[in-house]
Amino acid sequence: MSEEEGGITPEAQMRQLEERLAEETDRLEKLYVAYKKVEDELAERNAIIEVMEKEAIDKEIDKEGLESLLPGEGG
Repeated sequence: MSEEEGGITPEAQMRQLEERLAEETDRLEKLYVAYKKVEDELAERNAIIEVMEKEAIDKEIDKEGLESLLPGEGG
């Protein structure tokens, strides 16, 4: 019984495995690119949130400062 009759030849199996490896490598690269894009977007949004939080704190400090200047209120 030859290898061809009994199943796939080693050469054909090697080709199939190489093709599968190329496909999986391509999929992995695409996933990595998508991951990096999401990671960058998240970092950008976190930076925006941080700036907005600082602005909110500054406005609250300004508000408290102005309220302390008003007669009969808080001061």
